[in-house]
Amino acid sequence: TLGGETQTLVYVNQPYINLGDAGKLRDQIDSILAPGFPNLPEVKVSKLTGGLPLSLDINEGIHSAQADATIMTMFVLLIVMSFLFRSPRLAFFTMVAVGAVVLWQPLLMRGGNVNVNVFTAMVSTIVFGIGVDDSIHIVDRIREEKETPGGIVKTVQRTGQTIFETTATTCAGLAAGLLVDIPGLRNFFLLMMILITLALFTSSILLPAMLVGWNSFVYRVTGRGEYQDFERDIVVAESHSLDAVLE
Repeated sequence: TLGGETQTLVYVNQPYINLGDAGKLRDQIDSILAPGFPNLPEVKVSKLTGGLPLSLDINEGIHSAQADATIMTMFVLLIVMSFLFRSPRLAFFTMVAVGAVVLWQPLLMRGGNVNVNVFTAMVSTIVFGIGVDDSIHIVDRIREEKETPGGIVKTVQRTGQTIFETTATTCAGLAAGLLVDIPGLRNFFLLMMILITLALFTSSILLPAMLVGWNSFVYRVTGRGEYQDFERDIVVAESHSLDAVLE
């Protein structure tokens, strides 16, 4: 015992700060507590515990598991969409478009100094759903219109406009969350709005561009002419032409 007491509690009050900075403060506090009391060998000192260390440990587990969960989700979706589209090629291009959005999440979080927490950890899952949904609409419409230049143009004009409208209304609804007084939730809503907008661009611009680029490459390699890129559904452009004479 020390002064008649058997236990002593050191209480640390810390306001909401970025968890990266909070982790450094916890390590500093633990380093201060680590030596204990050399003159009192019977006194044992534990590391800092409570809500803050618990939140840091939870977020560390979420951060380490998020990458594995993301890769597994992309792999499962690739297999499912290969059966859905009956084309591994279309499934691959779709996942590239979705993956481009997901890869932006850590970049945005690092650039905006946003920590990984329970809220932001859900963003990748939600964006997966929205990004895949947008890309599926585009690919299905391309399959209906046929994978021709004209069909791709019509898909971007019509289905792309629908996706833009749904993206705009979703972002407008999420904008109300920017008024909450919880920094973690504000980061969540802002990150969602940015990534949903990027999902619009990747599904309506990047995905059709990849399909056009792939078909152009295939037609040039196989010697079937050039892949047209405008309104008429003409795929092959021959180097020679025939003149029609009307009498």
